[in-house]
Amino acid sequence: MGNMIGSTAEEEPEPPCCSSGSGNAPGQRAGGGGGGAAAGDEPPPSVPEGVAPALLIPGWSAAREGETCSEMLSTSEIAALNAKVGAPVSWELLFSSKRHGKSYNRMIKEVCHKGASLVVIREEGPEGRVFGGYADCSWVEGALFFGSSKCFLFQILPAAADSDGAAGVAATANVVYHRAVGRDKNHLYVNSGSEGNPNCLAFGGELYNFAGDGKTYTGVFGLSIETSMTRGTCAEVTTFGNPIFPAEIKPLDRSFAIDEVEIWATDPDFELSVDEKYELQKKMGRGVDAGLDFVLESAGVAQNAKAAGIDDHKPAKGS
Repeated sequence: MGNMIGSTAEEEPEPPCCSSGSGNAPGQRAGGGGGGAAAGDEPPPSVPEGVAPALLIPGWSAAREGETCSEMLSTSEIAALNAKVGAPVSWELLFSSKRHGKSYNRMIKEVCHKGASLVVIREEGPEGRVFGGYADCSWVEGALFFGSSKCFLFQILPAAADSDGAAGVAATANVVYHRAVGRDKNHLYVNSGSEGNPNCLAFGGELYNFAGDGKTYTGVFGLSIETSMTRGTCAEVTTFGNPIFPAEIKPLDRSFAIDEVEIWATDPDFELSVDEKYELQKKMGRGVDAGLDFVLESAGVAQNAKAAGIDDHKPAKGS
């Protein structure tokens, strides 16, 4: 099948989240763990199991009170998913294809470096199935997989349907979860503008170099959103041991038609660490505040970040 990228679970211990080489991983709170509390701090607030979080939508106004907060998830489904992601008291809408338009670049801009998130997709067609995935840390563009075994895929079943009880599968209400099964570490992937690597936002899978030249790679993903924002792909992958979610899928390229996409931040209080903000400012060509620059240089943060090779802000190898 050609060369394959993606390490197996036995090769090395799994990091707690995606690693950037800086003080905090991209999915962590500043000064603490990924959604956890630092020593001596109070634990993050949470809601009781079965209770839905508050949905925060930037730009929400009284004139929109009649609109549904989520276009695809019911209150009970939101509550069930919330319990699986740490039961935060609120979610914040990062991107909605209905509100923001079907723009891949806009989606990437809105969701990268924002902490943990839930991606919800509805397929186009009479059945309109809903499914998606949980990213346990920030989306960070690059040609490598990242994330941890806390990531999962999910599907919304009709109320009368039940889980089949397969290994790695669990159900709450009509939400079925497909957790990482430990066969590999390829949990999350997002890329854009690359000539030699797939450009998409995806969960699970592998990158293959069919030509064997080590230059051009093709991806097979458990679930992905393509740059057109009108198509996605879904395949059974070893990362999650998941089934095919859409009702209709093209066998040759494993693609299906997308109707709507929503992405919710499940840690609205997430903040990038100071050195990550510094690196992002440099990458985007923005002037760095002289005071911040002096503090970072004095603390050795900027030098350490550069020495670790995160100027391109990609996950470190082996993540």
